Parts: sequence; C-alpha cells; structure tokens
Amino acid sequence: MGLPYTPLEELDRVLKDFFKKGPAYASYKFQALFQAAMYVETVVYVDERLMRTTGSMIAKSVSWESCKLACTLVLLFASPPSAFMLKTLTWQSRNLDGFPTMAEISSTPSVDLPKRFAQAKKAAIDGKVGKVTVLGVSLIDVEIIERAEVGRNDVDFDFTSFTHSFALAIGREGFRVYQSWGEHGYRLDQFLTRGGSRIRSWEEGKAFMKAFKKLASATKWSPELNSAYKELFEVDIDSICGEWRVQPPLIPVYRPWVRVFEINDVQVNHIKKFTWKIIE
Repeated sequence: MGLPYTPLEELDRVLKDFFKKGPAYASYKFQALFQAAMYVETVVYVDERLMRTTGSMIAKSVSWESCKLACTLVLLFASPPSAFMLKTLTWQSRNLDGFPTMAEISSTPSVDLPKRFAQAKKAAIDGKVGKVTVLGVSLIDVEIIERAEVGRNDVDFDFTSFTHSFALAIGREGFRVYQSWGEHGYRLDQFLTRGGSRIRSWEEGKAFMKAFKKLASATKWSPELNSAYKELFEVDIDSICGEWRVQPPLIPVYRPWVRVFEINDVQVNHIKKFTWKIIE
C-alpha cells in the first residue's frame, strides 16, 4: 500500500476519472452532480436508463469546450461538503445571477492574480503541513459586457471575446492548471489527456504570472498580448479570429478585468465527498 494522495494528486485523479467513460457521459454526470450540489447533497444519482433517451441532448447543452464549465467542475470538487458548493455553481452563472455586471465591475478593483498566487504559494510551503489553495480565475472582457448591457446587438455575432476562465490548484509540490477553450480550442478532457494538468514548478509559476500580468494590465491588444494569451491558454487568437477565419474578429477595444474565486485549505476528504449511485 503506497502513500496517500496529496490534495493536488487526488483532485487530478478525480477529474481524470470523471471523464473515464468519455465527454458525453461526463456531461450527463455533471447534470446529476449539479442537481445534487444545488441541494447541498453529496450523494449523486446517475440514472443511466434516462440517459439512453436524453444523453445526446444533454451532451450538447453541457459542453466541455466551455471554459466556465471546466472551471466550475474543478471548484465543485475542491469545495468542502457544505453550502459553499452552491457558491461554486453560481459564481460564473448568468442564470443564477453570478455573472458580473457593469455596476460590480465599476465598483470593484481588478484582482491582482500574481499577488493571490504568491499568497497561496506561501500557504503551501510554510509550516509542517502546507495548505492547498484552489483559485477559480476569470479574465473578463469589460467591453463585451458593457455593449450587452446597453443593448448592442452586434456582441454575439460580429466579435470574439477574449474572456477566459480557468482554475489553479496550488500545493507544496507546485501547481496545476485546469482549463478548456471553446469550439476552436480544446475540451477539458483533451487538456487532461495531453498532460495539461501536470505539476508545474515555481519557476513555471513565475512565467505564468508574468504573462498573465501582461494580459490583465494592458489597454490595447497587440502581437505581444497574443503571444502571452497563447502561452497561458494554448490558443492563438490572432490566427483564428478575423475576416474569412473560423471566428469573428477580436473585440476592438481591450478592457480586461480579473476576478477570483478562492477555496482555502482544500482537503482530500473534500475532494472525495461525492458518492455516486448508478441506476441501470
């Protein structure tokens, strides 16, 4: 019998296991997980009989190309078994009134992610037992939100947004990244399979935060920002966005704003909180 998993190891193991039967089955499982978490339940019932008739429809509506969905899944597993689970579901949801408004953006400073990362690193390496932190991060496109709020109808069709959500898990051994990126990027399960969630060193953390700081503090899109975006999120926006390309041009006004959802002192038993009941 080997050593017990660390929280970072357990989180990665659980996420990979979630996709063991493929992304479509994972979509169906997530719907069941969502319903349980909404009632602060940790027993999740997966009705495979119902899946045979509704599975394909659910797979289309619960797409693992969504960066928000990928981030939410990580936060939900990292959450303690309490009403805190509800917060992980609402944080990025328009339907549950968790998506930021211009009023919130105007009154709230953009979060300094490198500072939060440094604090999480300190908590991880200080003391005999380091504490694990999971951060949900949203790089928000303020221009898109403002145009949508004033009723501009060109938002969804004429421009691509740079908005992106991802999760960071930080522990004594280093940190992991979890993300997906849209129709012309990659799904969360693909990111996991190709080693995207590998343990990264603190030196890699410095480079990651340096690139993110460029994105979060700039006022105009540039080739340098495109390179930083690609380094962080593994998508070359300039190559896929524009006239005669697979996506519309990038929004012409670059106004980034950052917010963070933080879960402190993540425990292995938190990550293992769900019990799955399969109804065949």
